[in-house]
Amino acid sequence: MSEIGELDLTSARLLSFSTPDLTLQATRPVEVRPYFEGQKVVIEMPKFGIIAEGATREEAIETFQEDIVWLWLEYVKAPEERLSGDARRLRHDLQEMFREAG
Repeated sequence: MSEIGELDLTSARLLSFSTPDLTLQATRPVEVRPYFEGQKVVIEMPKFGIIAEGATREEAIETFQEDIVWLWLEYVKAPEERLSGDARRLRHDLQEMFREAG
């Protein structure tokens, strides 16, 4: 017989976003509020077009962190002259919210 545990949907204040490729520090805490939808825990950040999912709160947070780092690598690390106007605004917003650690 399987035991079903209570799902953790408490909000989290994130300061660090790490993947094997890069660690970013938030300039101020990023608060995320997970919710349950369609058998998954979901975290959204509409400002950056992020919808991160996981089977648990921890998995959703990990996916969210990976998405932030991916955006950084794609937009902040890209040569600015290659970016469209919208992409430059996204780059600016990312640089306002995060800094590379180390």
